[in-house]
Amino acid sequence: MDEHNINEQQRDNVQGDNAVTPPEVVDVVVVEQGQPEGQPDTAELEKIKEQMAETKDKYMRLYAEFDNYKKRVQREKEDILKYGMEPLVGDLLPVIDNLEAALSHASNSTAASLSTGVELTLKEFKKALSRYGVVEIEAKGKPFDPAFHEAMAETENNNVDDRTVLEEFRKGYMFKERVLRASLVKVSKKA
Repeated sequence: MDEHNINEQQRDNVQGDNAVTPPEVVDVVVVEQGQPEGQPDTAELEKIKEQMAETKDKYMRLYAEFDNYKKRVQREKEDILKYGMEPLVGDLLPVIDNLEAALSHASNSTAASLSTGVELTLKEFKKALSRYGVVEIEAKGKPFDPAFHEAMAETENNNVDDRTVLEEFRKGYMFKERVLRASLVKVSKKA
């Protein structure tokens, strides 16, 4: 075959329905005198080894970063699912406070039926919140813990241990494992 026919055949192969890619171009390595053919010199091998080590190091770091990212995203997702209702529950706590205040002020006998109704409503409301993980923080008579209590006053009292909660001004609440609202308390101190 002559050169003209070969070019036409290659062109037809590339343009036809069953296109064949042209053969790959192979780089030619010039071998210096004194080196056996096909073996790169030691400096070039060292350079390639260093590049491979750097690439492996970058890969390992990237893999570790990605693994940490996946774990962080999973934790954040679990927190969103677990604590997504926290703002709603926090907004409902003043309703409990108001119902409790209404009960404490309705002590005379004329308001007995109203008091009973408010008491039942409050009890049912607390029961509903507890099903979703909202519980009261026990404070009165317990040792003061700044993670759960906020001291509003201190009173000298030798009858109880130092730093014991004597009185609760406002109840605190937990939402699952988080403090939703700390208890406002009066704390004892030794004279």
